[in-house]
Amino acid sequence: MPEHFGAPDDPQIRRLMGLDKEPVSEERIAGAFPSEDLRKAVNSISAETMPRKAGIEHKKRTATEIRERDLIDQVALRENQTVYVGSGIDVEYPLALGARKMEMVDPIFQDPRALSDLIHRITNLTGEA
Repeated sequence: MPEHFGAPDDPQIRRLMGLDKEPVSEERIAGAFPSEDLRKAVNSISAETMPRKAGIEHKKRTATEIRERDLIDQVALRENQTVYVGSGIDVEYPLALGARKMEMVDPIFQDPRALSDLIHRITNLTGEA
């Protein structure tokens, strides 16, 4: 296991925290996400779950497996509203899954800076304001 996770040495604790798995390879991401925009989204996923890097890898692994196994109908995700509860400003995760009409629900949006941070992330992904 890469040490960049800063995880405990106990194998049982590592397994319970989801730290016993290797990060998703770029080759696997390239195979699961057909466009450069989707690959950029999955590689920009964030997480607030601790340990943070393990949370990010968990989301990347989940999104990759969902796409590889075609577990969620892409037409339904693209055409219907997706509600992301506890989203923070992580717009990349539902985008990587295929969602296009999103409602992000999180107490963080009580702070006006959260909305500007979200707009900044979308701008970084799309290249346009």
